[in-house]
Amino acid sequence: MRKSFGVEYFFAVVLFLLVLCRGVGLSSALLPFEGWDEYNYLAVAHTLETTGRFPAPDETITPDPEFIAFLQRHPHPPQSSGHFEGIALTTHDGQTAPEGVPVFRTYFQAQHGPFYYRVIIFMKKLFLLESFEDWADAARILNVVFAAITIVLWFFILRAWLPDGKLSLVPYPAALIAASSSLFMYNSARVSNSALAIVLGTAALYVYYHLPRDEQGKHHVRKKLRQRIMLAGVAGLLTALAVYARLTAITLLPVLLAGFAWQAWARRRESAREWLLPVCFLLAYAAAIGPFHLDNYRRTGTLTGNITAVASDQSHAGLGGVLSAAWKMRFKDLAHLFIYNNIHQGPWMFRPTPEGMKGLFAKLWWFSLLLLAIALFRRESRQRLGQAAARGWVLLLHIPVAWAALLYMAGMTVQAYGHVAVSSRYALLALPALAAVFMLGAGALSQRLCAALGCAYAALFSTTYYLVTYGDMMPEQTRKFDLRESFEFLQSHHTLLALPQGQLLAGEAVLLALAAMLVGAASLTRRDEVKIIGSESSPSPLARGEGRGEG
Repeated sequence: MRKSFGVEYFFAVVLFLLVLCRGVGLSSALLPFEGWDEYNYLAVAHTLETTGRFPAPDETITPDPEFIAFLQRHPHPPQSSGHFEGIALTTHDGQTAPEGVPVFRTYFQAQHGPFYYRVIIFMKKLFLLESFEDWADAARILNVVFAAITIVLWFFILRAWLPDGKLSLVPYPAALIAASSSLFMYNSARVSNSALAIVLGTAALYVYYHLPRDEQGKHHVRKKLRQRIMLAGVAGLLTALAVYARLTAITLLPVLLAGFAWQAWARRRESAREWLLPVCFLLAYAAAIGPFHLDNYRRTGTLTGNITAVASDQSHAGLGGVLSAAWKMRFKDLAHLFIYNNIHQGPWMFRPTPEGMKGLFAKLWWFSLLLLAIALFRRESRQRLGQAAARGWVLLLHIPVAWAALLYMAGMTVQAYGHVAVSSRYALLALPALAAVFMLGAGALSQRLCAALGCAYAALFSTTYYLVTYGDMMPEQTRKFDLRESFEFLQSHHTLLALPQGQLLAGEAVLLALAAMLVGAASLTRRDEVKIIGSESSPSPLARGEGRGEG
């Protein structure tokens, strides 16, 4: 059976290269420590590597001279430099902090599990990385690779959800929107555990949406059931590893557990053994990360050990106080937290998005909702959307679950610190579903409209990204207003990422244009001619419209 390399595979390759190119370019355009909390991630990893002991989140330790020298070789944003005491650091504005007894105030990124830190320690030893600059650059590159893999998995998850008919175009612009998200890119192009947690959580979703379906005959049914049970365990293990890398991935646990439980309930008459799916998922999760949760509960009274949850508990606010603080948040703050932050940039410097771009994004967002409302009023479109919701409710469920967790976390930060200290990057696992929701109304009405709207989102996101990154942030970091001089200054602070920015930008522009062209081409292609894993003589179950993973 000859496989066909369809439009979707070519598009997936282009998306992978686009994220890789943009991510590497951004990583080389960011000075060390410019990404959120980068110094703290490196400090935790370095402490684990040199002492063999994982530090406590609230621990204060005097860093060794080698790490202090690394900190002093590069300028810092004010927010980063404020987390040290007694270390003579230079900030972007040329100010130097007074020298004294060097200490870290806290290893707050040790609140997460040690999985990511062990991964980058292994990478350092594997590639014989000698300097801290090599280690930091390699960690950024690794995270960009994780992000590129994530975007491909997102695309194929959306394809498995919407495999046929008029809505089958939606995954193309939705994936392009996710790949163009400034928040996704800035979150990935830095030293942090977030990219690893997202790729592992996404892999768990991919396993769920590609579970094998039953075929005719008892032998095949039993064989498929065994495969499904095994893959449910794999999904549980991947979810546990995602949480072990970063606590925010725990929102995936109730979503996938509900999905496997629903499958068991829907198939209970076929076989009572279907209930092994949620059981195996939960057992695999508990076996992999149960000791971590129990240790956290013993030390902090919470299963996650999240320092904000601990601080909120110490304020004696209680659940009522947290919910009250979340309820009092203004609509404007909620809109920024849930939606508009996807277009924001500028890690530590919190670079504001130009008002014009933010206004255009708001208009596109409301236009998308209007198209969805129009589609719901039309009988044929409403039926398509209803079928899509029934087939992909697990993916869609992650949006309200992630937002509820984000809102609850915002309430805890208000109780603990007196202000909101969370970002929508904590809910990036829900980004592909959110991007698909933006496209569903247009897709139900017209594929060409859907393609045009998706390209408009991508163009807006990318334009904002270029304006803020290269027109605002870079001069602020380097204190140079000549682009060539800025690039040279940045290269002097990198080793592995001392790369030619001009070539990276050119390659990125070509890949972005090619991705947009493929979205347009897909909108002009008859849907029964766009194959996923099929052959000329025998289309695949997905191509025939048999959605996977939804019992």
